[in-house]
Amino acid sequence: DVVSTKVTFIWLCMTMRTMQGFADGIVQVSVMSIILRSVPEKTSGMYVGLTEGLRSIGTLLGPVLGGFLYQSSGWKLPLIVSSSLVTIIAIAFMLLGHSVDHSRLTQIASTASLTKLYCIPQSSLVILACGVSIFTLGFFEPTLLPYLTEEPFRMSTGQVGLLMTGTSIMMGITA
Repeated sequence: DVVSTKVTFIWLCMTMRTMQGFADGIVQVSVMSIILRSVPEKTSGMYVGLTEGLRSIGTLLGPVLGGFLYQSSGWKLPLIVSSSLVTIIAIAFMLLGHSVDHSRLTQIASTASLTKLYCIPQSSLVILACGVSIFTLGFFEPTLLPYLTEEPFRMSTGQVGLLMTGTSIMMGITA
C-alpha cells in the first residue's frame, strides 16, 4: 500500500535491515564499554555473559512477539512497539548515566590488542562461530519466509516467528 513497486519495497527492506545491523553493532559496543567501565575487573566476565544471555532472550522472543503483533494488527504495530521500547531505553540510559573509572580505562587500553585476540585459536573460533550464526539468522529469515507462508506449509506469521526463534536458541544457550 505504501510503496509503489516490489523493487522499491525490496530495496527499502534491505536498507532498513542494514541500518538495523549498524544500530545493533553500535549499541553492542556501547553496552560492553559501559559494562567494562562500571564493574570490577574480577566480575566483568560474569556481567558480559549476563548481558549476552539477556540479549539472546530478546532475540529469542522478538520474532515471536513481532509475528503475533503483525498478525493481530498489521505492519504498523510491531514498528510502534519496537520504536517505543528503543525510546524508553534511550531515555533510561540518558537519565541513569554511568561513572567512568579512568584508571580502569587506561589499564584496558594499555594491555588490549586485537592482534593478540586473533592469535588465540579459541578466540578466532568463537569470532568465526558468531559470524556464521549471525549470517545464518540473517539468511534464513528472509529466505524461508515466502515458502513457509505458502503451500504446503501455510504457516501464520506468528508460527513463522516461533520457528525463527529456533535459530536464536543456540545463541542463548552458548551465551
